[in-house]
Amino acid sequence: MTDSYEEIDADVLVVGAGPTGLMLAFELTLAGASAIVVEKAEHPNPQSRAGNIQPRTAEVLDMRGLLDEISDPATRTLSRVGHFAGLPVRLDYTTWNTPYPASLAIGQGRIERHLERLLTGNGTPVERGQEVLGVTQDEDGVEIRTEHRRRRARYLVGCDGAHSAVRRLSDVAFPGQPATSRSTVVDLDLTGDTPPPGQHFSDYVRHAGDRWTMLHPIEDDRFRMMFGRTGAGLAEADEGPVHHEEVAQALRATHSDRVQVRAVLAGSRFSDATRQIEQYRHGRILFAGDAAHIHAPIGGQGVNLGIQDATNLGWKLAAELRGDAPTGLLDSYHAERHPAAAQSLQLTLAQRAIMNPTAPESSALRGLMLDLAELPDVVARLSGLMSGLALRYELPGPDHPLLGARVPEATLATEAGPRRLAELLHPGRALVLLFSDRLRPELPDSPHGPLIIRADPVPEIPAAAALVRPDGYIGWVGDDIAGLTQALATWITNATPLHSA
Repeated sequence: MTDSYEEIDADVLVVGAGPTGLMLAFELTLAGASAIVVEKAEHPNPQSRAGNIQPRTAEVLDMRGLLDEISDPATRTLSRVGHFAGLPVRLDYTTWNTPYPASLAIGQGRIERHLERLLTGNGTPVERGQEVLGVTQDEDGVEIRTEHRRRRARYLVGCDGAHSAVRRLSDVAFPGQPATSRSTVVDLDLTGDTPPPGQHFSDYVRHAGDRWTMLHPIEDDRFRMMFGRTGAGLAEADEGPVHHEEVAQALRATHSDRVQVRAVLAGSRFSDATRQIEQYRHGRILFAGDAAHIHAPIGGQGVNLGIQDATNLGWKLAAELRGDAPTGLLDSYHAERHPAAAQSLQLTLAQRAIMNPTAPESSALRGLMLDLAELPDVVARLSGLMSGLALRYELPGPDHPLLGARVPEATLATEAGPRRLAELLHPGRALVLLFSDRLRPELPDSPHGPLIIRADPVPEIPAAAALVRPDGYIGWVGDDIAGLTQALATWITNATPLHSA
């Protein structure tokens, strides 16, 4: 054990330079904490990987001013309407009052490159080629050991994916359903009658005998194809490197000779395992993204869950490091994000069952779901679940439909002119929205404290005031100064706010 400040390299060690780890480091630095990102791979992964940004994640990136920088609005594809289990049902996101009523086609690599540039530009190290070989923690901090050095911080967050070294070295169990099948995903250069962009997901899925493929265009004239064999167990599935001929065979089986492979640009294997750790916090070690939960890549959930883990954890961990976190704030990360991921995992399992083309019960489920999808309420519920827009945390406070929900899209008339709520959240600070002159809270002066925004009332938030947390969720909404004061003490600061009614 050591309590020497000089031996601390950073406030937080973030292991893993994927979207979750990089977004977490960004959130931490925005809130005034120092971070070091440690990554095993020497170079960024060239494979496209996740490329489906759900509406709620688009809102999250927007509220940090990142979305337009990552993807040019003039060229960003907004035509990917949602789907559930590959069924020919167009999920309608417009009922959820979002500026992003469709999934955005933004490659994972583009997100990673931009975040890494931002971090290194502000002096936050991203140390590549550093495999974590040992993890130890004590009451004052956490130390990691790599082949060439040791690093110590006050906290460690494992964001290092499905095969997390931090999770393994910390002896944290990863319970759930083991894999029953393995499939392949590749980035391709194709020629011939290639599928056009903008189609529904169901239009890209093909079956031929026991083979299935899902082929669709991605950015830079590339194509991504997922493929496998129905009913093939792990022992029967191909392993090891992805070869040109196996890709060509799968493509010929489902697309005949109308499409040919010019080059396999990158490829990898994945399984349908579904797992989740039981606790997201183990002392000074926390977990986020695929290090905390994995599922089959159905419905475009993975990268979205990870980015939202990061935005939930970052401000809470930074407040803990500053010493002004209310009691229990850091533990609320597990309390909120574990159920959110568990719901997504169940959603993925349900889709996997429906999408199995060989099981007679799956055919019956598909027929039932297609009948149910004719009901508007069913489509609205599925749209909210798949997009992340329906997520609502169970928070203490008055009985109000907005409590615990994402703050709705709105433009406020403020003293400084019209301001979008997403724009006001760019600094990563909480917002105290005041729509009544009779509420006049006075808060302790802090560079990371809440911003007080006075504005004309808006129909989207029918109340005298609201507290919007840094992650864009409403932590309190009501009409009385006492309730607002209590909410500030619950979510923002352990210092006693001054106020006058």
